[in-house]
Amino acid sequence: MKGKKINRRFASRRGQSVLLSHAILVGFSIFLIYAVTTTFVSLRDDYQEFIGGNEIKQLCFVMNGAIEKIYNQPEGNLSTYTLLGSLEVRMPEKIVDVNYRAKFINRSILIESIGDIFNDTCTVGYEANYNGSTVGGLTRLSYYRASNGTNVIEMVRI
Repeated sequence: MKGKKINRRFASRRGQSVLLSHAILVGFSIFLIYAVTTTFVSLRDDYQEFIGGNEIKQLCFVMNGAIEKIYNQPEGNLSTYTLLGSLEVRMPEKIVDVNYRAKFINRSILIESIGDIFNDTCTVGYEANYNGSTVGGLTRLSYYRASNGTNVIEMVRI
């Protein structure tokens, strides 16, 4: 190798350049994975909010419809605590893959998730005492009338 001289100073930099390009490639890959993961998590939260809101509205509609079907005012007073109507409704076990609980509060139905992801209230509107709760599944809604004329609507998971 008579006419070619190797400059050792530049030869060592070529190896460093390969390491630097691999480090940049790994860093860029990690950043890209982070960006994709963050985007999907954000989309999942938006999905839960939108779809969960629609499912809650539908659940309120189903429960109000069931109460409307069983609520009938009898003529006169009854002498005992009497069951006047009952209906079993199959409600979803979860809303957007989250466990929930539905319970009566005054004249409203409160639907809340177990992780405070969503909370919503829908009104019922009938003059009655409301009690009971459910966590989804097969649920019985019952309408009673007490001897003093008080109407009672009860919700129980079966």
